[in-house]
Amino acid sequence: MEKLFYLQPAKKFDEALPLGNGHIGAMLYGGVTEDVYSLNDDTLWSGYPRDRINPMASSYMDEVKKLVFEDKLMQAQNLAEQHMYGSWGQSYMPAGRLTVSTGHGEFSDYKRTLSLDEAVHTVEYSTRELFYKREAFISFPDDVMCIRYSSDSADLSLQIGLDSKLKFDTFCENDMLFLEGEAPGDGVPSYIKSKEKARYSDIPALRAMTYTIAAEVRVQGGKTVCRDNKIFVSNARAVEIYVTVRTSFSGYNRHPYLEGINHREKCLDVMKNIRGMSFDEIKRRHTDDYGKLYNRLELNLGDGFDNVPSDRRLNGFSQNKNDLSLYKLMYQYGRYLLISCSRPGTQPANLQGIWNEEPAAAWSCNYTTNINVQMNYWGALGANLAECCQPLHQMIYELKESGTQTAREHYSASGFCAHHNVDLWRISTPMGAWGRNTTKYAYFPLAGAWLTRHLFEYYSYTLDKEFLGGSAYDAIKASAQFCDDMLVEDESGKLIFSPATSSENMFVHNGEKCSLSKSSAMFQSIVRDAFEIFIKCSEILERDTEYADYISKRLERTAWLELGSKGQILEWDREYEEADPHHRHLSFLYALYPAKMIHTKQLAQACRRSLELRGDAGTGWSCAWKICMWAMLGDGNRALSLLNRLMSPVDERPENYNYRGGTYPNLLNACPPLQIDGSLGLVAGINEMLARCDNDRLVLLPALPDMWSTGSVRGLKVSGGYTVDMTWKDGNLTAVHIDSVTGKMPEIIYEGRNLDYDKFIGQQ
Repeated sequence: MEKLFYLQPAKKFDEALPLGNGHIGAMLYGGVTEDVYSLNDDTLWSGYPRDRINPMASSYMDEVKKLVFEDKLMQAQNLAEQHMYGSWGQSYMPAGRLTVSTGHGEFSDYKRTLSLDEAVHTVEYSTRELFYKREAFISFPDDVMCIRYSSDSADLSLQIGLDSKLKFDTFCENDMLFLEGEAPGDGVPSYIKSKEKARYSDIPALRAMTYTIAAEVRVQGGKTVCRDNKIFVSNARAVEIYVTVRTSFSGYNRHPYLEGINHREKCLDVMKNIRGMSFDEIKRRHTDDYGKLYNRLELNLGDGFDNVPSDRRLNGFSQNKNDLSLYKLMYQYGRYLLISCSRPGTQPANLQGIWNEEPAAAWSCNYTTNINVQMNYWGALGANLAECCQPLHQMIYELKESGTQTAREHYSASGFCAHHNVDLWRISTPMGAWGRNTTKYAYFPLAGAWLTRHLFEYYSYTLDKEFLGGSAYDAIKASAQFCDDMLVEDESGKLIFSPATSSENMFVHNGEKCSLSKSSAMFQSIVRDAFEIFIKCSEILERDTEYADYISKRLERTAWLELGSKGQILEWDREYEEADPHHRHLSFLYALYPAKMIHTKQLAQACRRSLELRGDAGTGWSCAWKICMWAMLGDGNRALSLLNRLMSPVDERPENYNYRGGTYPNLLNACPPLQIDGSLGLVAGINEMLARCDNDRLVLLPALPDMWSTGSVRGLKVSGGYTVDMTWKDGNLTAVHIDSVTGKMPEIIYEGRNLDYDKFIGQQ
């Protein structure tokens, strides 16, 4: 059984363990005297739909572009920051806490466990020679969190309460406990210097999301009473608590206060639906549903210290890398996390997945679309979790709607665009109108084009032509249209997207740090990728052939990557002095990964040189990105060294902010602070180390590290509609079986040469 376990309760968020069903999230502390369940609802955000369009933006675009071509880069940047950006988006909010006081004091034989096989959290301990146990899970089929406290004696006396860091009231009604809350009309981001972190209003049009948390208690033996807005249980053998959450959210473009749903009635419906079911029946429905996703893939990379508590195991791993099964645990944990925070019909995984307990969380706990949201889903398809991509796809379709206006009003362009931050209300405008040097992140109008790559990736793994021909194609075409409209000729006649940035990075120009350039490797790569994807879609669907021919001609004229004096990929249009040579973002290598567009030895070597110059240090997600890139270059040992860095305990020293990254005691990854992208990016990295397919050329074990000399995988997906089962021993492939959606077999490459498939098939 794959599990995390600990011999003491969690004292802080970074030690608590996550449960989720895509809609409801909870971090469990596993306390004894008081147990805490930190609750989230994926739709509980501050704010409401509003027009963020900057009406002045398009009128300044030509002047900014002119200044850039005149090499007056700081003037151009200052002008853009004064006139072209808008205010911040909204923030993901915590719903509240369920607290359960037991009255227990001293305890022994404590153990808390998170089973990845079942998505069930358990706590066990003894006190005064009595044994206590609690189980918890969050069901997707029944949309409820279920908790059971049990004892070997009828002495369970509990005090159950609800509270929140938002505006709220609690009350008891019909033997149920309710919390009615309200999110602020404006959530002030953590990076804005303001004493206010949440702004409320009494004006209906300025009010935001309202919500309900409902808790119902069932007891075996004993009795319950509601008093002082709490539920008290006395002298029970077992206590079951059922919790659900609902908000007034009724759509990204509908006002949650004026047009919201009746969330209290929705909670009551959930409770009504489960009232005739036992705890064990709901649990069985939960484990059956969850297992259909989780059990699709098995991985073995060697033995390890599975019987050592997870926090001690993590600390020991920094000294002893022979704990080979820890790699498997981290990989399966990443799959568990994605299943828990992204299911069909829910919102996509945000910066912290679905788990957040702060009203002013880091970076608003939003959807950061200059790498982080994309990384959340890089590994999903390969890890056999295609259904978990649906929330991301839905967000892209909604962004196409809001982003069409942004393209038109901000850039006088057709198609659609989005920028570096997105919220529940699908803001697509650039956010950065509160200070200087915001261009480095605010001006990124190619987030939409990057996101639409995920739509084609889904098709390339599933070969679902009906999916590709629907809303996916419309979004892909619209992103290509925007890119085309934004291209201009440079002095050589090449087409460039100008002006450009390279996400959050800066260079030195005339003695000043600057981020706005004439063009950049990142922008050119995304444009080329968007064009190539659209052309492929047009061919597959036999649609828009004339427009595809036009885009093909534009593609031929589009500028491509240039090399610098050190043999590296040039990040900008010329070789500027780098403000931070070891910057965490690797956007200028987008063509290497995720786009997989590097097909020549010269460019591959230039990408390798660029990674060497950038160095291995970095934030958690940056480290995960480098794992994927080194895997693409076929260097498994270098990829493993970065994986080891990612799996190191977090270095909390402030001076190491940009380079510390690492993993918290609960095995969640640190940016820092907590971000889910590193944990999910790890999954993508291991996928790429084990197998990949490009143009029906399936490469097995392309980046196998020496330490993983013996192992196996079952259920690994690769593009082209293939599923790979294989084993290897002492570094040599021993058995392989390929399933194909189409029934057609790819060309199979192993150790640089064609594989004699008949020799291996069926041996596994």
